[in-house]
Amino acid sequence: MNKPSRQLLTQLRDEHLQAPFPPPARGVDIAGVDLVMVDAGVAGCVHTALSRALDDDGRRSLVRCIGWLDTILPNLEDDYEVEYFGRVRDLAMALAAYEEIEIDTGLPLTSARHAACADAWSIGRSFRTDF
Repeated sequence: MNKPSRQLLTQLRDEHLQAPFPPPARGVDIAGVDLVMVDAGVAGCVHTALSRALDDDGRRSLVRCIGWLDTILPNLEDDYEVEYFGRVRDLAMALAAYEEIEIDTGLPLTSARHAACADAWSIGRSFRTDF
């Protein structure tokens, strides 16, 4: 994945912030991962990266969150939770690309919309919102 623009990262973050956290996921722990904490961890990394580059601790935190998301996503059963945490993962992967952090999980982006974003990044098109 090529490096996304700051504007695209901001747009993905803003779109995610519009989605309510799934109420059934509050206080839930899957495979040792607290769902609220992984969401907050990615949000904190994005917030920091939009004001300055992530330091080594921030980079490690982002990589750890992506690993946690890869652990929890296959264990989610509720469609909205899958969509929500898939979007969190896509945002984290976009941030990893923005920060030029190599992530090789072998897992694809989780939604057609965000896959289209990756396609836009890779071929240099401007981001479309009419999916």
